[in-house]
Amino acid sequence: MSQNTTIARPYAKAAFEVAQTSGDLTRWADMLHVVAAVVTTSKVAQYLSSPSLSGEQQAATVASLCDDEIDDRMVKFPASWQTTNVCP
Repeated sequence: MSQNTTIARPYAKAAFEVAQTSGDLTRWADMLHVVAAVVTTSKVAQYLSSPSLSGEQQAATVASLCDDEIDDRMVKFPASWQTTNVCP
C-alpha cells in the first residue's frame, strides 16, 4: 500500500497544481472522484491491469467509461505530466 502512495503522490501534487493554476479546484476534484470510482470497480480494475493494454488504451478506456463526466484536461493529464518529467 505504501508503494501505491509513493507512486501516486507526484501525480496528486501535479493535479493539484494544474487545478490551482487554472482556478478550477472544484471541477478537478469532481473529475478525480469520477475517475477513482470508475477505476476501482473490480471489473474495470481487472481489465485495466491487463499487460496487453498500452497506457493509451487504458486512458481511452477510462475516458470512455467516464463519458462526459471528465473533460480533455483530465483525459490528457497523466500523459502530459509524464512527458514533462514532473511525474515518474
